[in-house]
Amino acid sequence: MNYQFVSDLSEEHYQMFAYEHPLYNLYQSVQWSRIKREWESFYVGLYNEDELIIACLVLCRKLPLNRTLFYLPKGPLADFNDKEALSAFFDGLRSLAKSKHAISIKITPNIRLSSVLFKEIAKHQPVRESKIIENIEACGFTHYGFNLDMYETAQPRFCAAFYYYDQWLQSDSKALKTASKALKKGVELEYLDHSQLALFAKIMDYTSKRKNISLRNEEYYQRIVDNFNEDALIVVSKIDLKKQLDDDQKRLAELEDQINNKLSSERKIKGLIEQVESLKKEISFKQESISIEQDVVYISCLLAVKVKDTVEMLYAGMNERYRKYYGSYLTYLEGIKWGYERGCIRCDFGGIPGTLDDGLTEFKGYFQPHVEEYIGEFNMIIDPMMNSLFNHALAFFKVIRRIIRGFKK
Repeated sequence: MNYQFVSDLSEEHYQMFAYEHPLYNLYQSVQWSRIKREWESFYVGLYNEDELIIACLVLCRKLPLNRTLFYLPKGPLADFNDKEALSAFFDGLRSLAKSKHAISIKITPNIRLSSVLFKEIAKHQPVRESKIIENIEACGFTHYGFNLDMYETAQPRFCAAFYYYDQWLQSDSKALKTASKALKKGVELEYLDHSQLALFAKIMDYTSKRKNISLRNEEYYQRIVDNFNEDALIVVSKIDLKKQLDDDQKRLAELEDQINNKLSSERKIKGLIEQVESLKKEISFKQESISIEQDVVYISCLLAVKVKDTVEMLYAGMNERYRKYYGSYLTYLEGIKWGYERGCIRCDFGGIPGTLDDGLTEFKGYFQPHVEEYIGEFNMIIDPMMNSLFNHALAFFKVIRRIIRGFKK
């Protein structure tokens, strides 16, 4: 074999190779390199004679003391069973990392260990042996392990993904039934164009405050839609409180008329009285909401992008006050339908914890997804002393951040 590592692969040449590779994904796209402006990005590859056989987007983060960190998100794009080629590629990458004063190289290969229907996950036996892990470790990496916490590593090891099938819109999933409830409650969908990201960011801010976490800002969302253009979806759900309030008041008058004039049997009147009490509470809620906000309120949002044959649900938010209107189910379902109409075969809902015991997993589980487990994170230490120093500093920062969040709560 005559291998040659290339540290300055052209964007055009990289894109031609990457798009056709079976492991191609959002995080190895040219668009992603443009979105991650805070990182220096470049493309590297390995040739065998005149054939490009491995390529990768590398993100390089500047650190204090003239040091850097190399990160290969969901990369490299390689045949992980070809040990000889892998070794040659990572040898070249290690040399490049040293020349740029990197303390370590972090990779999160796009290698799926298993994919199981959510409803069948209890019967599933996790995969805990892989020849690919051995091949990567033989190149000088250490496997982080089979962590379940989605925030321990740069990319979650577990995700939920929906695979399209014939007649999926006629299924009996909880998500479809709940979305139908949203429509009956008067929730409507609205597509936003790229000039309306302020509204999207405002809805996302509700989620940020509710979870006490820092999410992206409007400028970052703008980068995404600018780079994906027609392959980006921004959809929100809204409810016209004034219109729904008028309908509720008319319905209340009808019910009270039936009760007062005894137009129904005694048994039915008991049920009508219960409806009246429930409707009065709803009317009171809407009157209060209108006084706080406005006649029309936006209650949920979704930003998704199409990457080859996959829809990536990147950001979703919700105004907790209006949870009972199920707007999130409607916007999420719209994202799935949007991908289906564009010929996608898969819809990636994003990360979930491997414990599968939180509200996020429960919500995504309503859509009958597959639970997918990935191989995880690997690290190659280039500068042991500086790597240890930065890791201790990062751990200290995380502790302080948790304390601050605790005070905010």
